[in-house]
Amino acid sequence: MRRCLPFFVLFVVVAISAARVRPQPPSRLPAVTPTLTGVLEAPRSVVFNTATDSCELIDIPDAPARAFRDYAGTSI
Repeated sequence: MRRCLPFFVLFVVVAISAARVRPQPPSRLPAVTPTLTGVLEAPRSVVFNTATDSCELIDIPDAPARAFRDYAGTSI
């Protein structure tokens, strides 16, 4: 019985919160979909050149820090 109590409480909370939710009236949408236009005012420029800016083939990408500690508290 005690093992079922948390699930029962969760069920009651979800049921109460679902019963209290009221449907919202549909919002008014604009009749016309807005559009966005733009103009480039400068010539194209290279931001990243793979031939000169990339790493060497021997480089290994960075990896997140990893740690391990065994049962005795020893870190590797």
